[in-house]
Amino acid sequence: MHIRPNRLRSAAVLGLVIAMVLVAFLVTPPRVRADHDAIPWANPNAIATSGLNEQGSTVLTDGKGHVYFFYSVSNGFQFSNISMTEYTTYGPFGFPMFVMTRQVTSDPTSARTNNPSYPPAAAIDHNGYLYVAWVKQAAYTGGRSDDLYVSRSTDGGNTWVPTLASAPNGVGADVWPSIAASSTGRIWIAYAQAWSGWNNITVAYSDTAGSSFGGYTNITVPAGRFYQVTTPTVATDASGRAYVAYSQQAITAYYLVYLAWSNTGVVWTTQRISTFLQTFAYYPSVAPDASGKVHIAWWDNRFASYGGTSIYYRQSPDGGATWLPEVLLSSDRGLATNGRVSARLLGQNLVVLYQSFLGGALQLGQAISPDDGSLWYPGTTKPFERQSYDFGAAMDENGTVWLGLTQAPFGNNDVMMSWWNGPPSPPTITNIARATGQLTVSWSTPPEADVVAYQVWRSMDGSTYQVVASTSAPTTSWTDTGLANGTYWYRVTALDNFGTSSHGSGAVSGTVGPTTAELVAALEAQITDLENQLATAQADITAIQAQLDTLQTDLNNLQSSTNANYAELQSRLDKLQSRLDQIETEKATQTQSYLNTILIIVVIVLLVFMLMQSRRMTSMRTQMIPRSLRQRPPQQSPPMGAPTEPPGPGQPRSDLPDDDL
Repeated sequence: MHIRPNRLRSAAVLGLVIAMVLVAFLVTPPRVRADHDAIPWANPNAIATSGLNEQGSTVLTDGKGHVYFFYSVSNGFQFSNISMTEYTTYGPFGFPMFVMTRQVTSDPTSARTNNPSYPPAAAIDHNGYLYVAWVKQAAYTGGRSDDLYVSRSTDGGNTWVPTLASAPNGVGADVWPSIAASSTGRIWIAYAQAWSGWNNITVAYSDTAGSSFGGYTNITVPAGRFYQVTTPTVATDASGRAYVAYSQQAITAYYLVYLAWSNTGVVWTTQRISTFLQTFAYYPSVAPDASGKVHIAWWDNRFASYGGTSIYYRQSPDGGATWLPEVLLSSDRGLATNGRVSARLLGQNLVVLYQSFLGGALQLGQAISPDDGSLWYPGTTKPFERQSYDFGAAMDENGTVWLGLTQAPFGNNDVMMSWWNGPPSPPTITNIARATGQLTVSWSTPPEADVVAYQVWRSMDGSTYQVVASTSAPTTSWTDTGLANGTYWYRVTALDNFGTSSHGSGAVSGTVGPTTAELVAALEAQITDLENQLATAQADITAIQAQLDTLQTDLNNLQSSTNANYAELQSRLDKLQSRLDQIETEKATQTQSYLNTILIIVVIVLLVFMLMQSRRMTSMRTQMIPRSLRQRPPQQSPPMGAPTEPPGPGQPRSDLPDDDL
């Protein structure tokens, strides 16, 4: 019977698909809608099975869908090489897909990384260049042994070029490397420089993309002080500031956790972080966030006398200036064991991973804060099928924590990987716009790239919430219509592509119709307006009063002036009246004189008139005497006043002139 090639190909493809689906069921955590502490880790999956001892894993993500695992591959002796395995974070079936494995160091006796004191460290810069810091065994000459190298890849990990990063004039062994890339492009390294009698933490940096290093600074023990320091970790914040956390021996021989930070690499500020003095505190992990907070977690044996050790956490809300109290993360004393601690965060999700002990085996311990370190779920141990230890971790752009761990399923140590798909960070409601009968809720986008939807929750009493809407990303607003007057509370949750929900955002209320605050504000505005009017009226009254005072003063002045003028006028009037009276008297006297004079004149005139009249009458009588009689001797005139005999009838009157006869 013959089977055609195309059928064989189809069967092979179908079988491959079925196999991939089965693998997905084996290694992928179930897609659930759960809270942080209920989300399981994926079953560990082998990264590489070279047949040699593999351990000391360090994990790095690039924020673009790739995760890198760096680990040592030992030839059975104390020397080993460093290898890198790359995966895409999510493939077609929702689980990571293998990309490639490359060897970072090429000398099989070069990298001394099988010792737990020499795990590799990795970083990625803003150009996408990869960096690995590692320790190389050197011939012991002049008091010097191990050297620190930094290998760089500019092609996504395909090829690597090493650079000597140890201080040129250093002595002793350079161990415990740590590396970080800042937003400014500077590459920072920190390591423990150890030699006979004492050691210190040295920090250096590169502004040439790792091709050379300088600025070597001892940030810990002054010259001549014989204290031990160890386990440094370096990280940078959004501004480019470098933070170095480390463990240092105190005068009492105990070890305490310290943090040093610098903007330039020249001047460093140091702060002791662990507050309990009689303890051995190791493996601090520092994680600055975008808001300016600094997070530190470390292993601490202060409860060793009670039969256990713990994981502690502390936070600075302002870049190291002040610190909040310590928080005990491991809920059960005795579970946390001596080993690397990793603090990883994205958005408000902060995860601390540590080595724990459960059921006689080493396992993964975890503590999770969903709100940037303010509140914590109790630390718990997450048992895998086999004993697991030597954990390295990183968080990707989706908020997924990628874990590198060591197991020995087949005798030799193998580096395995697991992952935890954490919930998205909760959105933040940025505004509630009000309109007649409706409210529009707007919120910010969480930093996780795998957010696909949002749910809007509404409450009528600020306590009980119900889902009232679902929107697909990238929509970040929703309008609630047909609302009666009143106050409504809202929360928003984000959903990732696994259906995992974030915690709810902080509740924000909005009011349809006038709010109490608005009514109060309107009333206060009216009161303010009335007060302003009153103040204006008071000012007017004050001005009018000032005018009245001025007028009163003028009136008083006028009254005084008037009184003075009146007195003067009265005096003048009195004088005038006196003069007038005098004139009247004089006038009366003069008038009387005039009258007397006139009377005299009149009398004289009358007398003259009478005299003339008498003369005239005399003349008339003379004329009435006949001419013949005119020569008669004059007769005696009768006395004046004697009656005269009137003429008889028909006789002419002799007393009349001739012209009158």
